[in-house]
Amino acid sequence: MKHFTLMVLFVAGMLAVNAQNHLYETFTTGSWPPAGWTIDAQAGNWSKSTSANAGADSPEARFTWQPQFNGYSRLISPAIDLTGVTALALEFSHMVDHYGGPYTLGAATRSGGGTWNIVWQMTGASTPPSLVSQMITNADIGAADFQFCLFFNGASYNINDWYIDNIRLFTPFDHDVAVMAIKGGTYFNANDAYAAKADIRNAGLNSETFDATVTIKNLNNDVLYTNTQTVTALASGATTEVNFDPYTLTSVNDAYLVEIETQLANDESSDNNMKSKYIYTYTTAKNQIVMEVGTGTWCQYCPGAAMGAHDLLENGYNVAVIKYHSGDSYEIPASASRVSYYGITGFPTAIFDGVDALVGGSSTESLYDSYVPMVDARNLIRTAFNLTFDVPVQNASDYSVNVMVDKLGPALQSNLKLHFVLTESHIPQNWFNQTEVNNVTRLMLPSANGLDLDMSEIDHFENTYTVTTQSGWSLENLELVIFIQDNVTKEILNASKIMLTELISGINDGSKLHVADLSIYPNPVTTEAQIRYAVKNNSKVTIELYDINGRLVEILASEYKTKGEYQLKYSPSADLNAGVYFVSLKTDDNIVTKKMIVN
Repeated sequence: MKHFTLMVLFVAGMLAVNAQNHLYETFTTGSWPPAGWTIDAQAGNWSKSTSANAGADSPEARFTWQPQFNGYSRLISPAIDLTGVTALALEFSHMVDHYGGPYTLGAATRSGGGTWNIVWQMTGASTPPSLVSQMITNADIGAADFQFCLFFNGASYNINDWYIDNIRLFTPFDHDVAVMAIKGGTYFNANDAYAAKADIRNAGLNSETFDATVTIKNLNNDVLYTNTQTVTALASGATTEVNFDPYTLTSVNDAYLVEIETQLANDESSDNNMKSKYIYTYTTAKNQIVMEVGTGTWCQYCPGAAMGAHDLLENGYNVAVIKYHSGDSYEIPASASRVSYYGITGFPTAIFDGVDALVGGSSTESLYDSYVPMVDARNLIRTAFNLTFDVPVQNASDYSVNVMVDKLGPALQSNLKLHFVLTESHIPQNWFNQTEVNNVTRLMLPSANGLDLDMSEIDHFENTYTVTTQSGWSLENLELVIFIQDNVTKEILNASKIMLTELISGINDGSKLHVADLSIYPNPVTTEAQIRYAVKNNSKVTIELYDINGRLVEILASEYKTKGEYQLKYSPSADLNAGVYFVSLKTDDNIVTKKMIVN
């Protein structure tokens, strides 16, 4: 298996409407290549993929490095009658998964089956999902037998994959400007100065001067801010970045709607004039960064990923590692489903929070240094959700585990999924330079598709999962991971993890406390709560209050208690912010923690 090296990043915008489409290919039909399309050489390197890496919807076209060759390979369109056409443009979405070394990607046209004329090309380089839009001005325009191609030229070993989708050949409008993408971050601090910016393209045939306006609204749709900038003499086919004056985001733990719109008086296509996005001032740090790894014990470069994950954990990084084995004895249907969900084709692939991926590994060296900045970047992003486990009820090898989700700020994502994963570590296995496999996915409940989660009208959600362990699994090496994922963007919004043995330590075995020994009522708390607890044996008892980031807020009690039941009155101080907290009861031989919500 080849050593891969590319990151899969974010989705780019698309130009929605054109004056006259001469061809529009989305690769959704069953045949490959699509009807009328041909491949002139190395047809085995081209295929239809169920992935969506180019930034559009699945499926898409894929050019890959195997089988190896050196030279040209072209995906060629059907012949198109362009008689009478005098203006033409080609547009497609693509993403380049680069390995290393030179090669060229491009587009070319011809007529009458003649010589190819290059209209666009790029040298090999990692390219995130993006839109290529190219005006065509050569002599092939107007031909009754016009064709175009997308081509690779060079040593195929130097590329991993080239993903292509939504190929459009069209005649542009005379006058058409489009907002292509709102650029910049999504998560900010309250009182940050947010300076909106956008890529705006002249998709028409004439040079244009026009205004562009940003509007920022709150969740009640009240306009908080507008700013207008003028774009002067933007040439046909050109794209410019428009920067707007900054606006101070004054609200804490809130969401803002950003809209950027063009105002060209004679614009002939209104559908591409505006784009919008939400930005957030969440204050809650993530519990865990989810690291999902496509791997296999057959893969000679996967030890580098295994060592990298191990080193992250050993160095105290807040990562929940989930490994999806493929092609070995640890593969299960859920793992295969997640590999397909991400369109993983190169092993190993490590995906952080569903959106930042590193494809590639090493047979001898840890990828720790490559993974650290990716974890650090995800930790800069805050969340609107908190996830916690409750002590399970045990019945033989079954454990009923209650999972709780709390919404701490406005959450506007649709199509959320709650995933529940059981992994096992320290499984003896000699493979390459490794002696064990870790973080192996054993279960995903209710399935790899997760559970639908709609938090739009509620602030709290609970669900109980039944975990059935198998006799060959080592109980002390089983870990539970829960995470919330946006099924549209695939971004993981927060996660939590806990060892199963740590969770079930609250079950009463005659010497330890169980969940009933610590209770808080009422919960949520407004003015006063009763904290009730029981001590099974004479012991020093400490009751502490922690915030959601694990910082000690207050020591509520610290004294020696004899065996018995007790209660403690607690009133939140006036300067305690509303939110989620944790009450921790510590005795000589156990710790029990309960969540408390302060309104």
